[in-house]
Amino acid sequence: MKITKHINKKFIYLFFFISVLIFSLIIILQIFAKENISDKIILKVNNESVIIDEYKLIMESKVSEVTSYFKQKYDVDDNKDFWSSSVNGEIPLDMLKKLTTEELVKIKVQQIKAKAEGVFVANSYSDFLSELKNENNRRESAVKEKKVIYGKKQYSISEYYRLLYNNMVSDLKKKLEETYLIKEEDIKEFYDKNKESYKLPDDYEFDYISIEYKSSEKDKELINNTMSEICSKLKQGADINTVVSYYNQILEGKLKYEINKFDKDTMRTESIKTPKLSVAIRKLKVGQTTEVLNDFDILSIGKVRKISANNYRTFEDAKESIKNQMADDKYNLLIEDLIAQATIEFDNKLYIKIDPRNLS
Repeated sequence: MKITKHINKKFIYLFFFISVLIFSLIIILQIFAKENISDKIILKVNNESVIIDEYKLIMESKVSEVTSYFKQKYDVDDNKDFWSSSVNGEIPLDMLKKLTTEELVKIKVQQIKAKAEGVFVANSYSDFLSELKNENNRRESAVKEKKVIYGKKQYSISEYYRLLYNNMVSDLKKKLEETYLIKEEDIKEFYDKNKESYKLPDDYEFDYISIEYKSSEKDKELINNTMSEICSKLKQGADINTVVSYYNQILEGKLKYEINKFDKDTMRTESIKTPKLSVAIRKLKVGQTTEVLNDFDILSIGKVRKISANNYRTFEDAKESIKNQMADDKYNLLIEDLIAQATIEFDNKLYIKIDPRNLS
């Protein structure tokens, strides 16, 4: 009887020990399963590392491009099976990873080139995050002290990443431009070969009828109907002064009429103030009338009175922009060449795991 009790106690102790061991193993496995992989290297470009967090950042910026592509081409909406489903042989997730990788290769070869040319680039993604933290702290302090700051009060990770990248590209272009040695005769040759692209837009003189659209719904209905009638009358050849005079009584004198111009001096400001009208007028011939257009709550109608052909921008006027364009072309060719020669290495296990549904 005593022996049996002794054996039972040993069995209980052994069972307890094994249970604790199994429980501990389960906890350890769960910890490893939930291991933070955000700082793991998923990609190397010419031995320049890209960690998961940086890859996710660029991937997130490409999501809308992929969803828009599938919506426009196949009328397929984003859903729970969207990323893994094949549509006519195309898989959204594969396209997203391809675009992300291409963008990162482009970024990394430029960063490597920038470092070689002495242009400042953060040494790593973690260094970039430290810079962002310091910059946001500086801005927060400046705001509290009522100092002037340029740009946003606080930057998000994606905003600051893009800002530093754009600044780096700009600085690198300036640095390399000194080595291009673009000659005056090369610029002149470019100008002569592409002269048609330097033709100034024609000048347009037109009748301009407008009215503010900020009013009650009832008034808006009256304005819409009246402007539609005016447009119809003008297209039928009615005298514009008679039309404006008659309908201005209905609209209680709120209708404005003037003779306006779109020319090289007003082109930029007019395209900002009245973009729809600016585009519509330039599509018309003399005597033709636009539809009723709405630019920033100003309803308008334009009827072309006269079109005057313009000459070309002079070589002297175009020279600097041509030089910049030629420098940009040389830079782009250099980057294309660096991308073509780049050595790319993947961590395939991480590459397979990464998914737009768990970007955060």
